[in-house]
Amino acid sequence: MKNKYSVGILCVLLAGCAAQQTNRPLQPDQRWVTQTLPNGLTYHLYPDSEQEVSIRLYIHAGSMQETAQQAGYAHFVEHMAFNGTRNYQHNDVIRMFEQSGAQFGADFNAFTGYDRTIYQLDLPNPQNIDKALLWFSDIADGLNFDADEVEKEKGVILGEFRASRSDNLNINQQFYQHMIQGTSYANRDPLGTREIVQAANSMSLNAFHEQWYQPQLAELVITGNFTLEQGQQWVEKYFSAWEKGNTARPASIHNQQQNQQDLVTPIIAGESPSLTLVFPQGSAAITDLVSQQEFWRDDVAEQLLQARLNAAFSDAAQPTAGIYSTRYSVEDQRYSIVSVGFATEQRDKVQALLLQTLASFRDYGVTQTELDIILRSYREHLAFLQDNRESMTPVEHANQKVFAIAVNEPIQSTLDNLASLSEFLSTADLDSINRHINKQLRQKPLLIVGAAATEEVSVLKGALPQLRKDLTQKGIEPIDPQVNSPFKLQTAAGDIIEQLDMNEEPQVTYWQLSNGIDVYYLRNPEAKEQVYVQYSSAGGQAALPSHLLPAAEIAPYVVMRSGVEGLNGSQFDQYLRQKDIGFFSYINATSHGIEGVSKIQELPELLEVLHMLVTTVTVNPEQLNAAKTEFIQNRTAYFESPIGAFFRAVTDQSFIEGSRYRLRSPEQITQVNAQQIEQVHQILFGKKRNNTLVIVGNVASSQISPMLRQYVANLPLAQGSLPLMTNQLIKPVAPRLELALNNENATEYSLRMLSETSAHTAKTVFIDDILQRIATQRMLAEVREHQSLDYTPQVRYYSVDGENLNDWVLSALVDPKDQEKIAQVTHEMVRELAKGVTQQELDVVKQKFLIDMKPLYKSPAQQAFFMQRYAIHQYGIEATYKIEEMTQSITLDDVNQRAQALFGQQAIQQEVIFKPKAK
Repeated sequence: MKNKYSVGILCVLLAGCAAQQTNRPLQPDQRWVTQTLPNGLTYHLYPDSEQEVSIRLYIHAGSMQETAQQAGYAHFVEHMAFNGTRNYQHNDVIRMFEQSGAQFGADFNAFTGYDRTIYQLDLPNPQNIDKALLWFSDIADGLNFDADEVEKEKGVILGEFRASRSDNLNINQQFYQHMIQGTSYANRDPLGTREIVQAANSMSLNAFHEQWYQPQLAELVITGNFTLEQGQQWVEKYFSAWEKGNTARPASIHNQQQNQQDLVTPIIAGESPSLTLVFPQGSAAITDLVSQQEFWRDDVAEQLLQARLNAAFSDAAQPTAGIYSTRYSVEDQRYSIVSVGFATEQRDKVQALLLQTLASFRDYGVTQTELDIILRSYREHLAFLQDNRESMTPVEHANQKVFAIAVNEPIQSTLDNLASLSEFLSTADLDSINRHINKQLRQKPLLIVGAAATEEVSVLKGALPQLRKDLTQKGIEPIDPQVNSPFKLQTAAGDIIEQLDMNEEPQVTYWQLSNGIDVYYLRNPEAKEQVYVQYSSAGGQAALPSHLLPAAEIAPYVVMRSGVEGLNGSQFDQYLRQKDIGFFSYINATSHGIEGVSKIQELPELLEVLHMLVTTVTVNPEQLNAAKTEFIQNRTAYFESPIGAFFRAVTDQSFIEGSRYRLRSPEQITQVNAQQIEQVHQILFGKKRNNTLVIVGNVASSQISPMLRQYVANLPLAQGSLPLMTNQLIKPVAPRLELALNNENATEYSLRMLSETSAHTAKTVFIDDILQRIATQRMLAEVREHQSLDYTPQVRYYSVDGENLNDWVLSALVDPKDQEKIAQVTHEMVRELAKGVTQQELDVVKQKFLIDMKPLYKSPAQQAFFMQRYAIHQYGIEATYKIEEMTQSITLDDVNQRAQALFGQQAIQQEVIFKPKAK
């Protein structure tokens, strides 16, 4: 009998026996025009028909160009570009671009790395292109370095240290530091040191700027709505006077030998013990056909291994804290990593199963069925490659070019990409992929071990040779995972009571079914061959008695792990993957449902599976225990972390006993049983509460109707009632929660604004988004730019659909000595918000809001999500496809009335302070 997994003996011994491939460099995309000014400035133009314009200025200088006395200067100079230039005083440039519809942080920002500093600006249209290029030319040779602005900016940069440079490194950060040990990256943190940042002055920063900001060290990128002639004229006008300097372009820092030693290191609170295998794959740069197709083979192998690991651990009902097979880059070097987290007492069991699975995967490879599932996405990419290229935005083009400059690789032409991908698919047969898997897994991997506080690092180090020995053992031949359809739906079809064409462009069709389900179908050509389904209803945790809330926390996961009638969890997953059907079920605070996606031709099968998931529930005892163990491990680790302990204390002191907004404890999950999982499913999915099915695809609505009768109109639903939304807050609300739990020398100050208003409408949902944007702009301007207290102050709001409670939080991470100062600033901000916003603020943010909503029309998955949300909560689905109409209907009075309700005197204030632990 032929072995489906066999890897030819000769090719195992001669891993490189694949036919020699003709190699050549990737052919560059000729639509990019690259030229150089006489002063040495290289510029790249990509004229396009899109309305937006994107600009990038790339300076070939970063922390590698600093002396020991300049550590952090490249980054400091980057900050000063927003704090006064030849043509823009103080923060005027920020206000000017915000009034143009750009948002500070998202649309204009800057980044400093080891060997580069990059400035970015994305404009909604070319109307302000001259002002933008004037600012970029100022960055080149017109920064002010005002002494007062330099001193103010030190506070912002120190805030960035607090936000991103923890004294307690997590396992990923430790891994990165370990890998760059011995390279020039080590001790070259782009942020520098706090001491040198605090000692910097105008003269020293200006000297660094003059040395490294020279045209022969710079590249300019402009993409979007302009002609080639316009682009060339802009560059000549604004950058030809930039005087050429004498500083030579720095040598490349790429291709350094990174650390190849194993690492066993303690983890921090909040993390799980882990084992990671790291397989080096060489340079991350893709410059020729061989490196491109090798990258694709690695990707295919990583995806195949992920699926195999998922199945192996599911079949064994083995709990983990996450298991991954994925690509991982450390600067310019690429790795394939396999990583698994677990409870301390499960280490030996999990590591043994992981290594056995890897050995089996290495020695026997995969089946044609497994390979076909992964290659399907590559074939789809090939089919839509040209369309996807044509639909790229100016922002995407600009970012792609910057990445290409950074890694020194070309942007490949569409035709060359098509040819290379076609060749890859023609040669990616079962034997070649299995040979590749065998070759990759016969490498000696680095072992990265995360040790719990209760484990001895020395003992774990001593166990590494045995782990390597176990990995070399002969693998066990797996069973063919192919699964045939087990579904034989016998239920009689239901009826359609009403059908209505709701909208012409986009085409929206409505059906009311005989069981009371409302169905909406939006036809969107962007869906291409896919169809996106959302089945949901109001209710969620709010519809459950409090004793079932712990079960609801894990029910969706338990059900998917347990499988369906006739198939266990891994078989069910394999069946869905064979059919290219994706499912995700959820139970939220006030809603629950199932998301699905498939090819158009598989829609009947998708709806049949949906029918089964709604009408039946299987609870496998072993999988229930595995799900409980995983949840308990992850939640215990979270509660042991400072941030987890903080949020647990805040929710426990904010919400009543038994509230759905309290965090479930490990002890509560321990008590969950199979009967409770079944009760949760019956209460939520067996009753009618605004039940809605949303479909987004590109097929005639007449093809949908028969499937609705066959699979949806016959779903048995008992009459349910919408849950009564009772108050969840503990009253009176404590005016101040001060918790000394932080293990970093920083204080996060938050001012909560709690209010109860009438139920949400589509308009209030839109207004809240607009208000959050305006409040964030004000926070950035005051807390960051004026007061220099924090790098990224935030405004967040938690308003649950169907609830009357509004929970807004204004927060900043500050130096502990500035706690009282930030409190004063934040209270004043709230008082000003309660007074309202200006017409100019509203107009600017509405413009930006509409720009940000444009991609929604090209995202069928997001459209389906928002349509079901607006339908089940009775907001009116029209707002999801008439976004501009709804946005323009919002008046200044609407916004200010909402601001008064949220931030005015009737709102309850609560200070929440997360401060350092006492020493």
